[in-house]
Amino acid sequence: MLPYGENTMTRWIVWLMLILLPQVHGSDLRWEKLKALRPGEVIWINFTRGDKTVSSKAKMSVWTEDSLAVRMGKSDVVLARSDVRKVAVYAGKSRKRGALRGFLWGIATAAPIGGFAAALGAADGPVGAGAKTAAIIVGGSICGGGGWGALIGAAIGVTKKETVYEAPKK
Repeated sequence: MLPYGENTMTRWIVWLMLILLPQVHGSDLRWEKLKALRPGEVIWINFTRGDKTVSSKAKMSVWTEDSLAVRMGKSDVVLARSDVRKVAVYAGKSRKRGALRGFLWGIATAAPIGGFAAALGAADGPVGAGAKTAAIIVGGSICGGGGWGALIGAAIGVTKKETVYEAPKK
């Protein structure tokens, strides 16, 4: 190693090359991973079309060093490498994430219904007793809605996606 006083500019150039070289070469390696995808394999792809980003489910067709050919719906599309932002493949289902989403959806839908029912129930009861009744109705509907939502969400699950390629940030 050189002492600190000598060839400072050379040291900076070497450090810069060590930092940037893996990133430049790494993007090529990431793009090469797409070669392993089988024709007909279902993928999720983010790409740019004009000035907006599009996300779509597609079937893999052909990979080249410069482009990616996929089938979206009934049409074949060839995307330039520069337009492809991200490619992911199916990696199973997550029951835990499904249960969490279902729980949140259950709470979000049951709370207003419980609030409406509590407002109707509180109006009929004597003063003071209506607030307790309302709290019980709202609490019960939130717990019930969250529980049922979690059960349904766990049964359905959430699709997990594994990223195969992500374009370098510009």
